[in-house]
Amino acid sequence: MAKKKMLCAVINDGYTFDGETDASDTCPSIKFQFRPFSGLDRAEWVDREEKASFKEKAILRAEILADHLTGWDAQMPAEGGKYQEAPITEENVLAIDQVPFVQMFSILIGQEKRTAKMRKSDEPNTELEDEEKN
Repeated sequence: MAKKKMLCAVINDGYTFDGETDASDTCPSIKFQFRPFSGLDRAEWVDREEKASFKEKAILRAEILADHLTGWDAQMPAEGGKYQEAPITEENVLAIDQVPFVQMFSILIGQEKRTAKMRKSDEPNTELEDEEKN
């Protein structure tokens, strides 16, 4: 009987997953890479969010996203009417449109499907590099 290739259920540190938000009328899709959310991460998040106000919840989620994101193609205005990739910071995560913000967080915590691409963090993401050339 042939062995089936399986994805590992236990993911060591140093691996990332790919995610992508849907485009909307107000925001293009955002492709991003992130470190997986572990069971301990989830427990800590639930504990902190149970005691938080709505504003504190948004800040907490932005903090978590900024900590787990390893790359994205979110753009911000630059000089000369051009755009540049926004640095991944809590402030920039809070500044993106609500729909991709919620969707990105849902993908991170596993409530929405993420792509099955898993790679070591030091492997290049050729999809983002190809888009940057276009």
